[in-house]
Amino acid sequence: MNERTKNISLNRLKLFLVVFCVLGGGLSIYLITDATLKTDKEQQDLKIEKVDFPKYYDNNNDAELQSDQYVDHETYQSILSFENYMDSLRQTEYGQKIHDSILLARPGLSDSIAMLKEIYQSQIK
Repeated sequence: MNERTKNISLNRLKLFLVVFCVLGGGLSIYLITDATLKTDKEQQDLKIEKVDFPKYYDNNNDAELQSDQYVDHETYQSILSFENYMDSLRQTEYGQKIHDSILLARPGLSDSIAMLKEIYQSQIK
């Protein structure tokens, strides 16, 4: 900041400071007086709107939420067949390369498969 103001005279800097203070102070005074002197009819009313409850809120004042996670039987069968395919790839050296490239391209895939299987197992209990 000193580099930018080194060519400006001290009197001009003082003038800028006074103008800034007058404008800032004037605006503050205007906003304060405007807020306090307005009649009630001119002010916007405070509105209270209805509160939205969570989707699965129990009406018995019990906030136990139900899960949105659901895995149907067809999806579970697809997961099992994909898991068998991934296991079969490990049988050969070329298949192992494909297996590794799939896991490199999709690092969270095995975790997702395990999670989906766990969700399905929890549904049938």
